Amino acid sequence: MKLKMGLLLTFCLMAMGLSVDAADKENESDQKEPAAMTQARKAYQAQVNSALMPIKKKYIVQLEELKKKLGGKGDLEGATAVQKEIVFIKSILSEDAGDKAEDKDVQKNESIKEAEHSLADEKGDKESSKTSQAEATDIKQKDSIRLINLEPEMAWVGWGGMVIGKDIKGDNDPNAGCRPFINNEFVKKDFIFALSPSHVRYAVPSGVKYFSAKIGSLKGKTNVTFKIIADRKVIFESGMSTWDKDVLDVAVELPAKSKHIDLIIDQPGLYVNGGHVNETYWAFPKFLKVKPDKLIPPPEIEQTDPPKRQKDAPEGRAVSLIKCKPKTARVGWGSMLVGKDAKDPCERPFIDNDLVMEDFLLAPCPSQVEYSIPKDMRFFSATIGNVKGKSEVTFKVIADGKELFTTNMAEWNNDVMDIVVELPMKSKNLGLVVEHKGGNAKSTYWAFPRFLASKPNDK
Repeated sequence: MKLKMGLLLTFCLMAMGLSVDAADKENESDQKEPAAMTQARKAYQAQVNSALMPIKKKYIVQLEELKKKLGGKGDLEGATAVQKEIVFIKSILSEDAGDKAEDKDVQKNESIKEAEHSLADEKGDKESSKTSQAEATDIKQKDSIRLINLEPEMAWVGWGGMVIGKDIKGDNDPNAGCRPFINNEFVKKDFIFALSPSHVRYAVPSGVKYFSAKIGSLKGKTNVTFKIIADRKVIFESGMSTWDKDVLDVAVELPAKSKHIDLIIDQPGLYVNGGHVNETYWAFPKFLKVKPDKLIPPPEIEQTDPPKRQKDAPEGRAVSLIKCKPKTARVGWGSMLVGKDAKDPCERPFIDNDLVMEDFLLAPCPSQVEYSIPKDMRFFSATIGNVKGKSEVTFKVIADGKELFTTNMAEWNNDVMDIVVELPMKSKNLGLVVEHKGGNAKSTYWAFPRFLASKPNDK
């Protein structure tokens, strides 16, 4: 970087050399110099400055591009040096020929201070000047990785879209109001704004062992629960209403060899029933290689293996509906999707703290799907729910026109429900129906759908 700066500076000085020499000669001239010669020199200098103006502007553009590149890499020290050079060169070019040297030094120092404040404001993402330097050092040493510089594997938000602070272009940007207010100042860049309920997943980079963030809501304490899950294991869970402060510092250890981390903000019932959606955020979210000063221990909840469900039923005693072709399929919007055809991760169910990748039927309601019942199959089982949480939807299981099972999702205790339905003898057709009470169509699903030869609890 020093070599590049040196070449650029040399280029600029060479370009300005003629005008500098002319200025020196003018200063050294005595009173006996003919007036015509003085006027000729001034005209000559003006012509040289005009001719060199494109070269000077090109140099400034090169410096601006270099500053942007260094800033994007997190090299705050390098970007600051370039900004100082930009401001100083601009001050030289804008000076009148008769400015005194001491005035030039004062203007340079004032310009440098202005540049430092401008750059600090542009970088944002800081609680103090020291914090910004510390973050830049972490990035330079690769001890931390900011999530705002990573691409999420999936991002689902209750409504609207997820906002990354670094994408906000100034105070007039429509999303500028999403900035968290922490320690008496706005966080301008380093945050993820996700209205509750929301779910964001990131791949865990190799070599990192910890995750940290500041979490909260723009509107202060509310009945919102933040949850962090790493490869199905809940490593943090807390409701805002239980905190002592409006903002909570979170630092957790990741289980060994973690592949994914899920950041979830959930407010069951309030969003889906038309209540207020909380303006929640993850500020300064980072993966860390070095242990933070204070870690929050995992919540004291039972971490159990997921139930086997019917996806692990013995071969020959179960038939997956994923492998069956439906006789008819009518859905509220779009089309019914088999899991393997769901390209968007946001279309996949989140069950047992993990995404179901392929073993599900996505049938946006209102929907009606009908299958032929294979020979010797006496039961139907599935895990049912809505990708976007609880809502006023009703699931029904029908055999040959007879309703065998019905339930309203809003009445459940959990976001998903395991069902096992006995099929009447000699039943030929199975109907899976989802209805809803107006509003937008819901992303409802039947996960792990199976025809079974015997009841799951039978030995």
